[in-house]
Amino acid sequence: MRYRFGSARCRIHVDNKARVCRGVRSIVLDDEPLTDTKVSLTNDGRFHGVRVILG
Repeated sequence: MRYRFGSARCRIHVDNKARVCRGVRSIVLDDEPLTDTKVSLTNDGRFHGVRVILG
């Protein structure tokens, strides 16, 4: 899915290989794993890739 925050754009991919109905195992933002399950958005005019891994 795609999301726009001001001038920034995000492509969000949800990975559910574990076939679960809930629970976030990890999030990767711009190829960097996050230590939290929250993504801080910045109006920086860039394109960002977000990968949410369920499990």
